[in-house]
Amino acid sequence: RSDAPFEFAFNDPRTFYFCAGMSILALALFVCIACLVRLTTGRLSAWRWELLAALCMGYGSFMLPFISCWHVALLFGQAPDSMWLRDTQGADLNEVILKIVAVTMCCLHIPMRACVLWVVPVAAIMSTTFITAFIS
Repeated sequence: RSDAPFEFAFNDPRTFYFCAGMSILALALFVCIACLVRLTTGRLSAWRWELLAALCMGYGSFMLPFISCWHVALLFGQAPDSMWLRDTQGADLNEVILKIVAVTMCCLHIPMRACVLWVVPVAAIMSTTFITAFIS
């Protein structure tokens, strides 16, 4: 963009958006590498994989508002329509749908005990509460 070019700085919402997305990808890459090490060499068998899966899903669902173009612009006090080149009106709805899918998938299709499973819905609710409190 020529009117508001990207600058890698702490006060740029696009930098925050990029770093939040990369943190989710870095965590997923770490877990995939750990799973490959566990499957190929047999090491890391003492890890609590159930808790690791719940924490990864919880982190992903907590970070969803921070990879939403709409919320990131509003967190930095800027208008989302002028910040991004694309239409960001549906970003809020996409975030809610992704949270519902993540929590449902984790609760129904990943075999986890209830003593660990509570992390995912609580993280999703906390992120929604957090983002609502700071944007409103």
